[in-house]
Amino acid sequence: ELQQIIDREPAFYCDDDSTSAFAQCVCENCKRSDGPKWIPMQELEETVANGKSFFHCDGEYAVRIDMIAPDITMTNLSHMIVDASQLNCIAKVGEGGFASVYYGTFNEKFMAIKKLDKNDSLAETFPEFRKEVLLMAGLQHPNTVGLNALCMSPLCLVTEFCMFGDL
Repeated sequence: ELQQIIDREPAFYCDDDSTSAFAQCVCENCKRSDGPKWIPMQELEETVANGKSFFHCDGEYAVRIDMIAPDITMTNLSHMIVDASQLNCIAKVGEGGFASVYYGTFNEKFMAIKKLDKNDSLAETFPEFRKEVLLMAGLQHPNTVGLNALCMSPLCLVTEFCMFGDL
């Protein structure tokens, strides 16, 4: 019964001290083997942060990352992903620990564009970016800014611009 559950959906687990998470590989080679191969989530995040959509299991078998860990590739938000050429940053309005916020346009509307700093390691910033995207995508309330779009290269969030608002 447990094997049927694992076969239906990607499986995840955390190590004993909950500092590392792992996803089960779904390649044909691993399906035929005696036990599942567990891939560190950090390795998958680094692969996506580097613009790749495939993970190579044992360096040989190409596996789509969205088949292993759909939350990392943000598959459910693919309708919100835009090309950087669609964003126009007009003026910098603030900056934080790992990003700068710009007043700009997207689809001929004024927006706030949060662009991650290029100086930081993608392996470090991508997990934070992903968490913020998933959190904002789940918030829909009149008193919060909405997530309108996101860009994967460079990593950007596009939200409503609140005049006289607080960053």
